[in-house]
Amino acid sequence: MKLAYNHNKGFFSLHFVLFLLLVTAVVNGYALVFYAQQQKDLFRKTCFNDLPRIQTQLVRFEKQLFSLNPLSSILRQRLHTLKIQRVAAIASKNWPLAAKLTFDIQKTVHSQVRLDHVQKKIISTATQFLKTNMSLLVKNLSTSNNFQYLIWSYFVSAKNKYYLENNVQLAIQSDSIGGLAPNYELKSDYRRIQSLNLNLQHEYLNNKKFQTLLNTHQKHHFSCTVSFSRKGDEWHLAINQDKF
Repeated sequence: MKLAYNHNKGFFSLHFVLFLLLVTAVVNGYALVFYAQQQKDLFRKTCFNDLPRIQTQLVRFEKQLFSLNPLSSILRQRLHTLKIQRVAAIASKNWPLAAKLTFDIQKTVHSQVRLDHVQKKIISTATQFLKTNMSLLVKNLSTSNNFQYLIWSYFVSAKNKYYLENNVQLAIQSDSIGGLAPNYELKSDYRRIQSLNLNLQHEYLNNKKFQTLLNTHQKHHFSCTVSFSRKGDEWHLAINQDKF
């Protein structure tokens, strides 16, 4: 009777150990799946929410800048006309008219100075917005990634290399005439210059203490580019994502 009891006890202990091993393997497998999914969700959020938000705001700044082009053209043409009229007034020795035209030229140049200041302020604000938000996005990516890894680090060993291009520039330039308070336009390769690019190399495996139960080693690559296109007055965002 005692022998049968010991036999049943040993049988139960063996099954309990096997059950624990099975539960540990299942939990470890789920941990790998959940961690990988959280990583995908994090970088998809960056691709489909954060980068488009930044690009959309840059386009708003550019629209605001380009909306000043008609005023720029008016002032430019007015200055050109006034200078021609002053030359004619001087040639005919009409000094009162020449003096008035000189005063009008000064007023027009002053208006150009003020417009030039507004244009440069828009450009400066847009550049600072881009720099600040891209830096903040890099910081948030690092923080979120570290937090996720901290949650699953008991089960998962991971290596993440992500690159978020941080030297993006506004794809604008003054027109060929240039000068004070010029017209602004997009550069010919604006889509490349102002594209926001994210690349991730994601490698993970279960920790060594669990590899006898479940040995999983996965590698993924993810890349995303958010740019825009313009046709006339229509501006459109373009999101290109590689398979994760």
